[in-house]
Amino acid sequence: MDCVRLIHPDSNINIVAHSMGGLLARKYILDNAGNHHISKLITIGTPWFGAPKAIAMMLNGDFE
Repeated sequence: MDCVRLIHPDSNINIVAHSMGGLLARKYILDNAGNHHISKLITIGTPWFGAPKAIAMMLNGDFE
């Protein structure tokens, strides 16, 4: 983020993240709640419930 902010200091950023990148981006946003400079976070294939639950959800649609 620091490198992007050097080039575009007055811009907010959109993030598209895959898998663990989504978890890391979310942690960054939560850890920097007042000044993260993120407009949107789009995630694809992020294991929000952990890997074992993600496998069960993909195999049989079980969210519990």
